[in-house]
Amino acid sequence: MAEDRRIRNTKKKIRQAMLECLSTEGLDKISVTMLCNVADINRSTFYTYYSDPKELYELLELEVILGLNRFLRKQEFDRQSYREMLVQLIQFISENGSIVLAMLKSESTQFKDALEKLLGSNRKVWAKKLDERDAAYAEEFYISGIQNIIEKWLSEGKRKTDEEIAEIILRLTYLTES
Repeated sequence: MAEDRRIRNTKKKIRQAMLECLSTEGLDKISVTMLCNVADINRSTFYTYYSDPKELYELLELEVILGLNRFLRKQEFDRQSYREMLVQLIQFISENGSIVLAMLKSESTQFKDALEKLLGSNRKVWAKKLDERDAAYAEEFYISGIQNIIEKWLSEGKRKTDEEIAEIILRLTYLTES
């Protein structure tokens, strides 16, 4: 049964309010009252759809993880350059910036795991030069570094374009190849 347009619009307002609040506050500081004020709804309306801000956050987080996994499945690593994939990944992250930033700050392992799967396509960089154990350290360094770059970029309000951030990551990646 399809949701009524009013219900979809109300949920959208609540979700937008959460994203707006996440851009300035940590999840632990976001209250139902705050969300209701930002969304311009009554508390009873919020509770009709969600039990608390944490449940709403977890749903938003799940949507991003599912989106990232869909992105991962549609990538054609043989036909697409690593550069193209990275630019598209940064664009996806940019579109979901508030929730991704909250996930990075909360050190979500789900996001890190999905990112590891995606960026693992660049394993060949270390596999040629390092033994398996050392390559695993290099990969951890690489993925953590990208997460930190993304977190800094999102925290600073995306002062660089998606393409500029992808280019920075690419340059750093290829520094390790020389």
